[in-house]
Amino acid sequence: MNIRENTMAILHYKPHDYFPVVHFGFWDELLAQWKAEGRIESDLSCYADVQAELEKKFGFDFEWISLYRCARSLRPAFPRKILETYPDGRKKVRNSSGLIEIVRDGTVSIPETVGTSFAGRESFAAYRRTPKLRFARRFDRETGFDHPPPRAVGSGKPYGHHP
Repeated sequence: MNIRENTMAILHYKPHDYFPVVHFGFWDELLAQWKAEGRIESDLSCYADVQAELEKKFGFDFEWISLYRCARSLRPAFPRKILETYPDGRKKVRNSSGLIEIVRDGTVSIPETVGTSFAGRESFAAYRRTPKLRFARRFDRETGFDHPPPRAVGSGKPYGHHP
């Protein structure tokens, strides 16, 4: 069983050979520190090389996040906005995903999430500024024609209509 087959078996509650050791990436600040301390030989400008070196050194099987090749953020993104500043320097901000978080300047950690800009479908629909994706034409494989045939603007005749 290769690593993919093994991981998929685990995710589908099927028999598997072993549990893979995975990671979720490395913070840039940590990599810079390790490079300065001589713990990393790879050039930091190529994350793939650094990742491969560290996976071999620490015995990781793969990076979990790299398995997803899809867009994982809102489009359009929320503009980052500071909602409140606390006396101790922490800030309540809305991030690009619409999450409300408590952050502190100079801290590179997963922030504390305290809320969201979406309270349900209605709030998401109100936020959404881009039109839904619409396919102008549908192709019927059996007949070879569009179904239903779209109409040319102003003509009342379907596209591709030949008398």
